[in-house]
This record gives sequence, structure tokens and C-alpha cells, in this order.
Amino acid sequence: MPNPFQTYRPVKLRLFDIFSIWEQNEVSDLGVTVDGVEIFTNQQIFTEMTSKYSPWYFMTVVPNGGDYFKTLWKSYIAATGKNLLRAYNAMLETYNPIENYNLTEESAEGVKRDTDTTTNTPDGTTTTTRETNKYAIDSAGGGEPSDIETTTTGFNLRTDTETRAHDNTQAVTFGGSTMGTYNEGREHKLTRHGNIGVQTAADIIGGELRLRTVNLLTEYVQAFINEYCYFVGAEWYEDYSV
Repeated sequence: MPNPFQTYRPVKLRLFDIFSIWEQNEVSDLGVTVDGVEIFTNQQIFTEMTSKYSPWYFMTVVPNGGDYFKTLWKSYIAATGKNLLRAYNAMLETYNPIENYNLTEESAEGVKRDTDTTTNTPDGTTTTTRETNKYAIDSAGGGEPSDIETTTTGFNLRTDTETRAHDNTQAVTFGGSTMGTYNEGREHKLTRHGNIGVQTAADIIGGELRLRTVNLLTEYVQAFINEYCYFVGAEWYEDYSV
């Protein structure tokens, strides 16, 4: 039975040879562009690889190893490009290095009211007194009061109900979106910045300096080379040319 893996013999390729073919073919698609943002140009990647990794080796069982090596590079960009873009954007941020606290807070609040119902239940009684005067016959003045009539009105269990409805027509806007209709709308904005005291200004500046010495290009290419290639110290090439 034939061995199906006979045609897949491992081949050791020098990166120098791969880079030479790229140069002869004027390779132009090594650059790193993520979501329309060009992070590294073709020339930057080519220079970084050729200047530092020409003595390295790449092992493959795929024919046309040079093309396959470039395919691996593009797959690496597709897999890691989003994280690289985040790191790239972070390096471009402008901020005050001696402040480690900068907060902008915004909020929108709405109050919606239901119908209000007020119920009053009076208790007790109200007394009304009526006095009637009757005059004597042939009397020149008012007569003596002779009859007093008293009327008592009770309010026990009487209920008065007042109902008030709210329009709830006020809208609030937050983050460019209009939300709901409310009886009342409020906006809240707050800005704070400074040093909350967990680090001194010198500590923060030191961290800033360390951050600015990071070379994204070097680290990005190095991670790819370490993943797929290897280096043999002082190995001698029969056609030594690097």
C-alpha cells in the first residue's frame, strides 16, 4: 500500500532565501492594515524581517514554501490584527502623564408619573342654630325670643375624591438617542481629574517612559517569527551568503 505522506517531505528553508525571492518579485503585500487603518507598511515589515531574521529557518512540508510562509504571515495578521490595532490606538492617545484619574460622567434621568388619586373622608358633625323672634301684638319693638330651632348636619362616611392625570410627554436624550416620554426630564454632567494618590507623579512618569519605549513593529514581527521559525546558532551554510 503506498504511503500517502511520501510526497510531504519536510523541507528546511532559510528565511534569507525566502526574502531573496520576495525581493526579486518586488513583494508589496506584507503591510498590516486593520479595519482600514494602516499600522505598518510593506517596506517596514520587509525591512524588519530581512534585517533581523535572515539567518533563521522555516520548516514546511508544503511545496513553494516561500509563498506558504507569506500565507502564514497573512493568517497571523488576520488572527491578531484586532489586538494590534487596540495597542496601536493606545500608543496614540494623548493624556497628562502626571494624572491617573480622568472621569467624565454624563447621565439622563426621566420621571414618569401615574394618575394621582386623593381621597378625603370627613368625620364629625356640623351644627346649625336658627333663632326665630316673634313679636307681641301692638308692640313697638321686637318681641322676646320665644322659639329656637336647632338643625344638625352629619358628614360621617362622606367621601370626596380628587383625580389628577399627568401628561408624561417629556423626552430625554442620552448618547444621541431619544428615550421615552416622561413627566420630568433631568440631565447630569460631571468631570473629575487629578491624581488619586496611589502613585506619585514620578511613578507615573516612569511608567509613561517605559510605555513609550515599546516597539510594536519589533514585537509583532518577533512573535510571528518565534511561532513558525527557529534559529540554529552558528550553523554553516554550504553556500554561506548571510
